[in-house]
Amino acid sequence: MQFNYTHAYRDGYLNDPYKIVSVVDSVTGDNIISDPAAPGKNVYLNEKRPEYRNNNALYWNTIVHLRKDSVRFSYRYFWDNWDVVSHTADIKYRFELGAGFYLQPRYRYYQQSAAYFYRHSITDIERPDIKYVSADYRLGEMVTQTYGLKIGKPFKDGGNISLRV
Repeated sequence: MQFNYTHAYRDGYLNDPYKIVSVVDSVTGDNIISDPAAPGKNVYLNEKRPEYRNNNALYWNTIVHLRKDSVRFSYRYFWDNWDVVSHTADIKYRFELGAGFYLQPRYRYYQQSAAYFYRHSITDIERPDIKYVSADYRLGEMVTQTYGLKIGKPFKDGGNISLRV
């Protein structure tokens, strides 16, 4: 069994210089392609993230050996000052097939809340008042599930061969 606590603090330029946020018309919701004050100039906003990020994570991992097989379970809880909270649960069950071969199905569940400044787009009216904003999908709300299957064979010399889907 394993328990970990991780704390990280980052300070400085945390923006992604290649991320932009679309500006949309507050009435129609359509993208604003050209600035009325400067015809031909595209309207967009470079993302602006807070100057620091303070995050924490708790992690638990356990492996249980059964008669022949084993099961591995892990859970991670993450939270930060950007209001991102996430939960990750991962389980793997290893079936010992004989002749050294094993089969290992896997299931992983991930759920995350959005950062308080995450926005898919902003309106032209909001644009002057926005202090922080990002349309980076990695800071948005999400739920993902992963299914996998691995078959393998370890060798006496410490090497192994496996195929994973």
